[in-house]
Amino acid sequence: MSKTMTSRNNLPRVSPQRTFFPRHPREVCDQVGLQWFAAMKLASDGYLSFSPDKVTELDDGQDAELCFVGTLAVWANDRTLLDKLLKGLRKPYSYRFDQVCYDWGKGEWREFPQVEEPEEPVPEDVISELLETLAADKDVEGLRAISDQVDEAINSVIGT
Repeated sequence: MSKTMTSRNNLPRVSPQRTFFPRHPREVCDQVGLQWFAAMKLASDGYLSFSPDKVTELDDGQDAELCFVGTLAVWANDRTLLDKLLKGLRKPYSYRFDQVCYDWGKGEWREFPQVEEPEEPVPEDVISELLETLAADKDVEGLRAISDQVDEAINSVIGT
C-alpha cells in the first residue's frame, strides 16, 4: 500500500549527511533550470531551509531539497501552485522525485511502492518443470529430444 499525504510524516526524505561529492548550489540550480536569483528568493520566502549563497558545498539533504523545491518552482512557475504542491509536506523539503510522486487526481504526495525484483530462476527448477510438463503432456518426442541433447552434452564433457 502506498503512503499518501495523510501519512506524509512517513514519506522518505534525504538525511542531512555529508556526501562524497558535494555540489555547489549553482550546479544544482543549473541542473534543474532554476535561475540563481529565484533560488535566493525561494530561500528568503522560506521554501528552503538554507540560503544558497551562504553554502559552498551542499550536504545530501540540502542537495535533495534544492533539487525538489527548485524543480517544482521551475515547473509550477506560480507561487500559488508551488504552495499547493508543497502543502502537507514537512520542512525541510528534502524529498527525492525517485521516491515520491504527486497524485494529481487526489492532490497528494505518495511514496513510490517498493517493487521487488523477481528472483533469478534456478536452472534445475526450470529443467524439472519442463520435464514435468512434457511428461504430463505425454510428449515422448520432446522428452527424447532433451534426452539426446543431454547425452550429447555428457559425451562432449567426457570426450567420447
